[in-house]
Amino acid sequence: MKIIVTVDQKAYEVDIENLDNRPIIAIVEGLKFEVWPEDAQTRTKEPFNEPALPAQTGSQSQPATGYIPSSASLNLTSVRAPIPGVIVEIQVKAGDEVDYGTALFIIEAMKMRNAIRASRPGTVKEISVALGQTVNHNDLLLEFVE
Repeated sequence: MKIIVTVDQKAYEVDIENLDNRPIIAIVEGLKFEVWPEDAQTRTKEPFNEPALPAQTGSQSQPATGYIPSSASLNLTSVRAPIPGVIVEIQVKAGDEVDYGTALFIIEAMKMRNAIRASRPGTVKEISVALGQTVNHNDLLLEFVE
């Protein structure tokens, strides 16, 4: 979905990806931003396009203090692919404890690396994809222990 946002009298075209995923991905002038609309105060993270170098396994990136998850995100039992692409990194394994914003996967799409992050805390039950696997939008990536 494309929307026009005006900030300080300058209009920006913003491409919004799936509104059901958390964080919501917003693309502004070619830069991707994570948006957590449930926050008590509006907050976006810095652009998160991954560098060409491999990310560190197990890196724990969390949203800023004050993040208030929606009840819908707390009830999610799985993580699905927000975009089609190739799994180039799996940063968790079954049994791992994750928190809000923990990097779970890196999906490469259109020569860009996109971090797929946890929208809730929990324990990883099962990883449903493998390195190098091509995934489609909404394919199951991971399940949480209920």
